Amino acid sequence: MTLSDLTSADAVRKAAAEIRRLGRRGFRERYGYTESTKYVAIVDGVAFDSKPLLSFAYGIQFPERGPLPTSSFSGGGQTRKALTRLGFRLVPKDGEDALPDASWSMKVARARQVPLEISMAPEYRRAAVDALTATKVEQSLIDDFVEFQVGKGRTFSRWEIFPDGTGERLLTDIYDEETRTLYEAKASASRPDVRLGLGQILDYSRFIDNCEALALLLPSRPADDLVDLLHSFEVMVVWRKKPGVFEASHDSIYLG
Repeated sequence: MTLSDLTSADAVRKAAAEIRRLGRRGFRERYGYTESTKYVAIVDGVAFDSKPLLSFAYGIQFPERGPLPTSSFSGGGQTRKALTRLGFRLVPKDGEDALPDASWSMKVARARQVPLEISMAPEYRRAAVDALTATKVEQSLIDDFVEFQVGKGRTFSRWEIFPDGTGERLLTDIYDEETRTLYEAKASASRPDVRLGLGQILDYSRFIDNCEALALLLPSRPADDLVDLLHSFEVMVVWRKKPGVFEASHDSIYLG
């Protein structure tokens, strides 16, 4: 068991996603790590405690072995060599203040991943009856989709966004951490809902640098011209074929 065995950049990114989910301090407290004192790892432009990151990534690549003890490798040369080999960087900790923390997105000072359970009920400002009905339908759709995907080993969170200078709080619906896909759920496949969802997901995506695909999550397949509209903005569509079964408009949306 040595650090040179770690060959998966994907394992490092999955470890980084777990640190993002919990925050650097929360991650250390949960898994028993200590804070990096001299260097931090840079993964996709974000700073992470370097030895805990690699230790945890090792356990992801080799679940039968578990995390690699941080005492078994140095935080300088060996860590730098491993990160460089996998396409990442190690930088002095005194330069960390110029970098975004692991809990935050690069594109805005205040955008971070949060658990699915976080609520944004106060942000809904639609007519009372319509809002309640739409929210219940959307939440039921989200729950069904998450259950469908979690059963296949996927992990979901969401993003909480505070656009600079507005005082607003935005909360996305769901984010697939493995495929880095951001989903916006709507209560129907109607033109008004699809157009609303398109505007929302394009707005959210401006603030999230860790997003590689966008998709609307709908209770049924929309009309072909609405699919074409979404595709023209590089937004895919996922819809519920029947309870617990979903289909996608494009192969780039991986449903497991």
